[in-house]
Parts: sequence; structure tokens; C-alpha cells
Amino acid sequence: MMKKRYTFRQIVVKNEFRAITGYRNRTIAYLSGILILTFLCIGFSNKALEYQKKLSANPFTNWINIEVTKSVQDSSFNLLSDLADPHLKSRFLIKNIYLSKGFGASFLNRDGISSGLPLPKARTINPSSSIIRDLIDSHNRDKLNGGGNVFQKEPFGFVVTADFLEKTGFHPDSIKYLSYGLYGGNYVPVPILGVVSELPDHADVLCTDSFYIMKSYCYPEDFSWSKLFIETTAKKEVEYFKNVLHNEFSLVADSTSVDSAKGITILFFHHDQSVKAVSDSQLIALCQFPVLRRFHIGRYAQVVSDTSVKTRENYLKKKKNFNFDYLAIEFSRLDKLKEFSDYIRNRYHVSINMETVEQRQNYLFSLNVSLGAILLVLIISGFSILIFLSNSLKHHLDRVRRNLGNFLAFGVDRNIIIKIYTYVILKILLISISVAFILSYCIGELFEKFILKRLLILKTDQDFFSLMNSWLVVFILAIIIVAVLKTFVTVWILVRKTPGDLIYEREKQR
Repeated sequence: MMKKRYTFRQIVVKNEFRAITGYRNRTIAYLSGILILTFLCIGFSNKALEYQKKLSANPFTNWINIEVTKSVQDSSFNLLSDLADPHLKSRFLIKNIYLSKGFGASFLNRDGISSGLPLPKARTINPSSSIIRDLIDSHNRDKLNGGGNVFQKEPFGFVVTADFLEKTGFHPDSIKYLSYGLYGGNYVPVPILGVVSELPDHADVLCTDSFYIMKSYCYPEDFSWSKLFIETTAKKEVEYFKNVLHNEFSLVADSTSVDSAKGITILFFHHDQSVKAVSDSQLIALCQFPVLRRFHIGRYAQVVSDTSVKTRENYLKKKKNFNFDYLAIEFSRLDKLKEFSDYIRNRYHVSINMETVEQRQNYLFSLNVSLGAILLVLIISGFSILIFLSNSLKHHLDRVRRNLGNFLAFGVDRNIIIKIYTYVILKILLISISVAFILSYCIGELFEKFILKRLLILKTDQDFFSLMNSWLVVFILAIIIVAVLKTFVTVWILVRKTPGDLIYEREKQR
């Protein structure tokens, strides 16, 4: 049986690899230890950095409300006008500016009873605001009726929180309309466009400013107690509902109107002394009637088709006279928030709540700290690895310089020697990286699963560790490239000497 033959290069690579790795592969063990700590820091720091970026980019974080009180109303509107300047918006990284209104909203709950005090908190929003896209993001959304910007399709609907629906007794999957209370005790069915986990300013309901203006101007006192709506257009269900009204409550609907677009049927009752009106107690009893509980039933107030609010010119005129509560400013980033706060205070005498500014600055500070931490870890680790490899290689080359001199004297090309040591160092580094990656991945995942999420019981929908990120790739590539270049330079400086200088160590004797 013939023995396997090895080339000169293979023999030297094999022997030099053993020599440089040391007894029981100490070099690989030390490198792997450094890399394991580095990879763990990268895995945890990267997730912390991602979380901080998520917070800083969160629409709730980047949304600042300036309260428009009577004392600063003129200044606020001057600020709003001046912020239309693109240069000023660019200077302070401002994305959009809106006026908004906060108000208490009254609704009928699942049992047909008014929500009472304290009233659910509602706020208006401009339908063109980019925050709407973030509001209905999959992480915040529980239910969405239709896609895209929901307010662009239906400007007179609501986006509500799941917590608010739960308080009113409705389920997100079964609710399409809520009975919204108007002035004078009237109620009107308003479509639910989406259900989310959270709304800006801890609001329960979000609507457009056009809805608020319209409901303030365009709903008449039309005796809504003589009209009911039921959330169905099916004829059989409507007939059954009318039978229940007649048999159980002695109420007879004079006429019906089906609105297929809204999916509701409106029942009209005579308003005269010969026919009973629908009392509050009867409405509550209807909502609690076992067979009718699956329907959404409420009073109905007709919406007037008022052209004065539909034309843009008249709408803007009404909006100008509208008493808004907040000047809402949406930033693309928070870097210039403190500078912007100082600017409007000095120029317009308008102030942002300092607690709000400090809170937003803390997000930015945490982001910078996380970024600085991960960069510091990478730099220290990179220097440690390179210094360790460089010292190990130099120490080994000092011991074998006579052998290298003999190789050169026998005609071995300098480039071959350079390639041999470059290959050896690269092999050591790749083995160390592979070992460190596998071990750090196992350690990190186990620590996250059993320590952070089970023992410490941290927020379970947030990941705390991930090795698969760009920081790790950049670090590994940088280490490999620098290590190869450093090895090339170190060996080249040595082998450029004459064979006699290496064999007789003449340089040391000088």
C-alpha cells in the first residue's frame, strides 16, 4: 500500500499550524474565548440597539403636542404658518405639523347604556398624517376594516383601542359600528375603521378633524328617540326584529330605510301622541333581549348633507374658526428636538413641556449609548485579537528564523513562505470564529430563554439576543482582512532579509 505523499507546502503548513496553535491548541482556545465574549456582546447589544431605534422611530415617541391656550393662540398659529417653510422643517427634522382637538366622547355600550363619566377620551388627527400608517402597523393593530389609510376612505369613522371596546362590552371581531352621542341626547352609528392596542396621548378614540367639525355643525335636533338602527340589512332579520318590537314592546315601525353601504337598517317611528316613542328603558331592554344580543342596536340621528362642510374652501374656513387644543408636530428624528424647543420658546414664546423634551432626549441618549457600547466592544475586541495573533506569530517567527533562512538559501520563493503563514493564520482565525459562533449562539439563546424570559420574566414579545446581524458580519470581515494584512506585512519584513542574515542572526548581533 502506497503512503500518501505530501508536498513541501503541505508539510510546512501542517507543522507550523501545530506550532503556532501551541500545546492543546491554546491559541485557538484563547481566541475562541475572546470571540465568544465579543459575539455575546454583539448579540445582546444589537438587540438593545434595535429596540432603542424602534423607540426613537416610534410615532408615539416622535409626536410632540404643544398646547394651544388662549394666551399663546396667536403665537401658535404664527408658528404653524412659519413651519410651512421647507428650510425650517429640514433644519429641525420636522416631518409634519397638524392641529388637533381633544374632547370627551359619549357612546352607548353593549347594553344600550351611555358610557357615563368620565367620558372616553377622543382626539382628532389629520387624515394625511403618516402616523396613521404606523398606528395600523401589525405590531399595534388588532383589527383593520380595509387596507391602507383608513381615514382617506372613510373620513367620518373611528379608530378605537381594544381596551375601550372591552369596557363597552364589544368584541373587536364582531363590532362594525358604535352609537356615538351627539348634543341633545341623539346618537348616530359611526363605523369602526380599526382596532389598535394604543393611540397617541392615551386616547380611546381617534377621528378626523373633519368629523369633529361636521358633527358640531351638521347634525340637527331630529328626534332621534323616534328612530332606531340595527346592524343588518337582511330582510328576514329585520322582520324578526320588527316582530319583537311589536310583540314585546308594542312598538310599530312606520317605515324602514336600508343603507347597504353602511350595512344597517334604519327603523322610523311616528312622532305624534298616538304612537309611543322608543324610551331609554325599552332601548336597553332591546339590547339585552337574548335573541337580539348578536345585533348592534342604537338610536339613529340623520346626517345632514351640508355642502358647506364638503367644499374645501368652506371646510377650511370652518377649520380656521375651530378652537383646536394642540399643535401636533411629528419629527422624523429627535436629534434637533432640544434645539427646536429653545427656538420656539425664544422666538414665539411657546413652550414644550420640559418633561416631554427630557423623556424624548432620554430615548436619543439611550440610542447613542447603545451604539457607543457596541462600537467600543468591537474596537477593544478587535485590538485584543490582532495583538494576540501578532505576538503569537512574531514569537514563533523569531524561533524559526534560521529555518526560514535555510528555506530561502535552498531556493524557496519568498511569496510561498508568505502564503504559508497567511494560510495558517487564516485557518486558526476561521476555526476560532466557527467555535465561538456555535458556543456563543447556544449560550445566548439559553440565557435569553431560561434566565431573561423565565427567571427574570422580562417582556416575552421582545427578543433580547440575536447573532444574525450586520454588526457581526462587518466585525468578522474586518478582523479577517486586518489579520491577513498584518500577517503579510510581518512575514514580508522578515523574509526580505538575506538568507545569511536569518541563519546567522546577524541583525541581533549588530
